[in-house]
Parts: sequence; structure tokens; C-alpha cells
Amino acid sequence: MLKAEERSILFTACAGHPVAYCGWCLRGFKPAQLAYNLRAPMQGFMCPDCRRDVTATVIKHVSSCPAFVELHGRKAG
Repeated sequence: MLKAEERSILFTACAGHPVAYCGWCLRGFKPAQLAYNLRAPMQGFMCPDCRRDVTATVIKHVSSCPAFVELHGRKAG
């Protein structure tokens, strides 16, 4: 699960490219396209089509995305 600051960076640094992939629907999604379960916020990010959890793919993305890592580093430093 991403912290609030990391979610903010995700929507800023990664807005223009896919950050999640649904293995069921075989589609990638940009941050603004993802569903978020407000009743169960610990569930994380969901595919907007089938509602399956895609949080693991978002976490994998942020650990390897140069745009995210650069902006996260600037905020931390």
C-alpha cells in the first residue's frame, strides 16, 4: 500500500503513462483511470473494469519508474 505522499507523487509524476496492469483484463491504466475502494481503503487500487486488485502492479511500477523515483527523491531530500 502506498502512503498518502506516495499516492500524490504517483498522480503527479506518472500521470501521463500506465502505472498498473490488470492480468485479467490484459490492460494497463494511468493513475486517474484506476478505481479506489473508499469503503476498504486498505484494499488499494483496483482495475476500473473488473474491480480486481492491481495494487501490486502499482507498487512494482513506483519502484522502477524514473519519473517517480526522481520526484520522490526530491521531496525526501
